Amino acid sequence: MEPEERQGRWTSQNTASSSGIDVKDLDKNEKIFSEPELRRISKSCASLFRKNDVQADVDFPRRLESTLGELLHTAEHDRLSSTHRVASCNALCGFIEQGIASDIPLLRAMFFTSDVWTRILGIFIERPEDTKAKPMKQVLLTMTKLLFRNPNAQVIGSLRAFALDKAISIIYSSNETLQVKYAMQALEHFMNHNVLSAFAFLYRSVHTAEIVNAALDGSSASMATSSRSSPADKSAFVLTIQRLVLVTLQRVGYPDVAPAIGRFLASFFRSLQNQTVTDASEFECISPMLFWIDPLKEAMMHNLALLEVFELHVLPDLLRLSSSDVTSFLKTLPLRDLEQGKVGTVSLVDIHLCMLTMKISEEQRIPIIFEDMGSEDAELRMSDKDDVLINLLAHKSSSIRNVALSLLAYSSSLTKPFSAKVLASLMDNVSCFHSEVDPKTRNEFISLAKRACTRLNAAIMRLRKSLRDPKGYSHLPDMNRPYVQALSLAIQEEETEQGLLRANMRFVDCYVEFLIGELRPTASYQRHITALKVIEFNLSLEVFASVLWSTLEERLRRLLLDLAIDPFEDVRQTTVSILAGFSRLCQLPVTGLGDTKTALVSNGNLDKTSAARKAELWMRRTGRADHADGAGLLYSHLYDSLSGYGRDETRNEVVERLLGRLELDVKTAEDSLRLAVLTAPLHGWLIALR
Repeated sequence: MEPEERQGRWTSQNTASSSGIDVKDLDKNEKIFSEPELRRISKSCASLFRKNDVQADVDFPRRLESTLGELLHTAEHDRLSSTHRVASCNALCGFIEQGIASDIPLLRAMFFTSDVWTRILGIFIERPEDTKAKPMKQVLLTMTKLLFRNPNAQVIGSLRAFALDKAISIIYSSNETLQVKYAMQALEHFMNHNVLSAFAFLYRSVHTAEIVNAALDGSSASMATSSRSSPADKSAFVLTIQRLVLVTLQRVGYPDVAPAIGRFLASFFRSLQNQTVTDASEFECISPMLFWIDPLKEAMMHNLALLEVFELHVLPDLLRLSSSDVTSFLKTLPLRDLEQGKVGTVSLVDIHLCMLTMKISEEQRIPIIFEDMGSEDAELRMSDKDDVLINLLAHKSSSIRNVALSLLAYSSSLTKPFSAKVLASLMDNVSCFHSEVDPKTRNEFISLAKRACTRLNAAIMRLRKSLRDPKGYSHLPDMNRPYVQALSLAIQEEETEQGLLRANMRFVDCYVEFLIGELRPTASYQRHITALKVIEFNLSLEVFASVLWSTLEERLRRLLLDLAIDPFEDVRQTTVSILAGFSRLCQLPVTGLGDTKTALVSNGNLDKTSAARKAELWMRRTGRADHADGAGLLYSHLYDSLSGYGRDETRNEVVERLLGRLELDVKTAEDSLRLAVLTAPLHGWLIALR
């Protein structure tokens, strides 16, 4: 029957019904409902379970049961469109919830059968990938209501056992990643709503050892061997927990599965924590929360490229379980060795775990107690965290260096100044960050450098305001000694506001001096672009802008103008953006400039004109695209900057010069195209005029 014909049958009979639907029409042979039919069922579910209809028609329960079967079959169909599947789930859930709320025991009984519940579980786990999450959540809630309201305890027990066995078989042996994800989502929901318990899951898992061991055959040999060794101090439950965590974390690299893994493990251990342990000797007074440590380390060791996934989706939920257990977890990490600088003796996985734990605790404000981490003579205090991070700034792994810098730069208060020892260590190791070859790691450092500079600027402004520091404070470093040595002298100073202000300002001076050195012509592309990106951002910070301006007349402007014809396009673009930023500073009050601004701008315009003509000469000599682009950008910038202070050329003169050069080169091309290709390139003029 066509959908239009079937739709007509919904309203062709029993027009007295308020919903326009006759239950008699539901008794048909079609197995798949159309979307309009499903929407009508959703809107009129309440009217389908009227007591008067049951008393008047003995076949009424049979037709409702038939409709329930067809709704289940429709939702089970694997070729429905996304909207059709949403409509089928909504109609099915509404139909079931109205049925179990009926006053008629005969109608309620048809929904509490094992077949209905197991088919709904199959609809949830075996659904296609494009199914929307909201109707599936409603399916889980409907299943929960069916179990809680079922009057037959024996049926409830068998359904729970069925759900556990199905989830265990999927998690441990299924090759369908999507089914594993959906099985973990179902378990998470049922454990959060006390439908299933972690101990019940463990009990059923122990009795399916063959499946578990088969799953471990695909894991690392070391973890599988240790898990199967069954030492005397571990129970079968402990081994099953570690196997579950290991097998689950093996799928952390699949798309969209990692969030489900993190939430499932958190729900599992939370259920394990909340439930009474009937035999405490099974665990020998060991917190079950700590059973995920070894499998987690093993999984991270074999998936170092997925550390960001562990950081975002796995560790945060585990660290929120219990502060006492997290403290016990930290005892297993080599924080004391890292604090003492014994970085070479610590494995890469342990270092990453230390870093990620501290980073997550900082960013998500998870309370982690660092006191009393070891014996009385080896306590790890909160103040020692900086020592751990300082020792990792020079680590050979760029990811560890970036995480350490992130933790040092992060603070709950934006105006909190850096300590002198942290600044000295940053200055001592900053060169490693600026030479990073990997673009992703380099961009991550640039982002961290912007965060650290923002905090420095805010901290210095607050300290100045607190100490009423005069605006004429000298920002130039003492060039008679190396800047790292000058900065390290602040470590001996008392950590007062005056000392902190002096230390933070010394770092600003030293870092700006370092950035200028990174712009030298012989430096690599990586050093050029990193320094330029940081300088471009720092022009928006008052403290850094004033220091940069004070160096503009000496070396910075000359280096920037030379970089405007650099072979790399992003270097040229960023350079001209910085020059434009300095021009904008002419219109803004900048601390400590005094009357030097006019002279700097006037000399700057002369240098820009000279640089633009130098780039023009290189363009005509080589015909290279980068030289032409640099000449065009410099002329464009010169045109934009010719406003405000005294100038030797006007904007009209710049335009007239560009048009004159363009006309001359066009005429050369008309006379001799071969000569024009070698000596009269046009693209530089076109870029400038555009």
